[in-house]
Amino acid sequence: MKPSLRGRLITVAFAAGTFCWLIPFSAATADSTEHATASDDWRFKAEVYGWLPDIEGTLPTGDDIEIPLDKILDNLDFTFMGGFKASRGKWSIVSDVVYLKLSTDEAGKTTLPVGRLDLPTRIDIGVEMKAWIVNLVGSYSVHRSEKVDVQLLAGARYFSLDLGAELDASIVPGEKIVHGRDDVLDGIVGLRGLAELSDKWWLNYRFDIGAGGSDLTWNAAAQLGRRFDWGSLVLGYRYLHYDFDSDFKLMKDLDVHGPLIGAVWEF
Repeated sequence: MKPSLRGRLITVAFAAGTFCWLIPFSAATADSTEHATASDDWRFKAEVYGWLPDIEGTLPTGDDIEIPLDKILDNLDFTFMGGFKASRGKWSIVSDVVYLKLSTDEAGKTTLPVGRLDLPTRIDIGVEMKAWIVNLVGSYSVHRSEKVDVQLLAGARYFSLDLGAELDASIVPGEKIVHGRDDVLDGIVGLRGLAELSDKWWLNYRFDIGAGGSDLTWNAAAQLGRRFDWGSLVLGYRYLHYDFDSDFKLMKDLDVHGPLIGAVWEF
């Protein structure tokens, strides 16, 4: 097989699988509907959410890719995502766990060189991927009034990817072109805040930046929320960026940005 053809096949495999883990990963993990008032009682909240991003990145082959949302949804087999937050006084602990499994099977026709001949052949590329994303941060309120709460945060962001891709052709059956697992753990610091616009409406924001397992990762998000009797509905926008170091073999860099929607329950 010519190197150029093999490179294109690897690019297709990565594009089909590597980035789809990002659908459910939320921007402002369980940050939503707290009032900007101090309390010595424990307060808890749970959140479910979805993120509808555009995805751009660079593969180890050097190819730039862009994955549309419809391709991500088509390849999604199963996902679980949830966030939980516990607060007391000026302190908060926020956790977020995402699990995702996807698979895809791309078929097509091409020609393979055999001696001096170019023989037509059918090619199938199967991709299977499992991913975990775990966020855990603690925050402390540095400015709090009736309508405003500003907090400093610190913690960690973890990403694990298990990816396999297999090429099945009539001439080269069952060749594994991509197979491996990789992960990164980054320490992060940042700022988040809440502004009460009225009894029903609120606005929050978050920015964090970090490094460790990757060369650089940063995240920026903003949400507008509306309270109801059953809980709260949130709409927002988020941008996530990764610069991976050379030890991460599955990709070089990543940009994910788009709107999000979620629901929050307090108790």
